[in-house]
Amino acid sequence: AGAICFLNQAQFHPLKFLRAVSGGLRILEHTFVKELAGSVKILSDERQGKLHVMTVKATREEITEIFSHIDTIFFEILPLTLEELFIAETEGAGYDVRKLIIQ
Repeated sequence: AGAICFLNQAQFHPLKFLRAVSGGLRILEHTFVKELAGSVKILSDERQGKLHVMTVKATREEITEIFSHIDTIFFEILPLTLEELFIAETEGAGYDVRKLIIQ
């Protein structure tokens, strides 16, 4: 096995280092995004395995800025139709849309 030596560099155990610097932090694993920064509001988040289909209320620029800093394979922005927007907003307010729509 080979090694590289740098002068004036410390050697540390990565797990011990993380334990020391994360003291007092609450670290949660396998959790999901419930809130995004700024005026961005998540109206719904449907999960299918590792795929998230999120309905987000924000400008295209806000969404692009936030998701460009998240490690994703890809993300796509699709505008909602008026019907989809109505459903997302009413469900976000706690209404059961199926009871509101006349068949």
